[in-house]
Amino acid sequence: MLYSKRSMEESYEEIVRKWYKKLRPNFIDNLMEKYKGSKMRLEDAENIYQDVFIAIYDNIAKGAIRDNTSWSSYIMTIGLNMATKKYRGLSKSVSINEKGSEEEDSPENLAREVVKEIQKLSEEDQELYSDPEAQALLGEELIHTPEPCASIIRYTYFSGLKDKEITEELDKYNSAQAVKAKRYQCMKDLIYRVKLSLFHAGLIDTKPERR
Repeated sequence: MLYSKRSMEESYEEIVRKWYKKLRPNFIDNLMEKYKGSKMRLEDAENIYQDVFIAIYDNIAKGAIRDNTSWSSYIMTIGLNMATKKYRGLSKSVSINEKGSEEEDSPENLAREVVKEIQKLSEEDQELYSDPEAQALLGEELIHTPEPCASIIRYTYFSGLKDKEITEELDKYNSAQAVKAKRYQCMKDLIYRVKLSLFHAGLIDTKPERR
């Protein structure tokens, strides 16, 4: 749906009135906790929150937001995406990057390798993951991927280990077939989480389903 200038302004004012104060404390707290120990300051988190509402105004002006957008999810997702781009690799959560201090083993580099794999799946996903917004959200989801998926994905797509070699690194799996099966499940979950984030951010129109 494309908005007229008048309806766009009214909609934007309603959004600010309803959500700005309501979400601000939780947004700031989440960002400061997530990037605890990084260079992010309270002022930085507040500036990002302001930028979110500037982006909302611009996206409404472009007619790029669906009528049924969940504003609470949209605001949080866009804000986290902005923070990820600015402070990429500085989150205290480094489950996908256990060493955390080696730049070559960073979430960004791992994301590039995973993108290559995802792009093999279909023409649709190939186009989707060429989008910088999708790549940023993929990096965010990789950072928060739980074990053992975090290690399996890193060993496979970054370290280049074979399934048999991964069994030697992870005591939980005693066969290459078990690692292969788990990796398939991990990648399906990762793709679902990224697409769900893209949907909440208004970047894709169809809400993904778990398969």
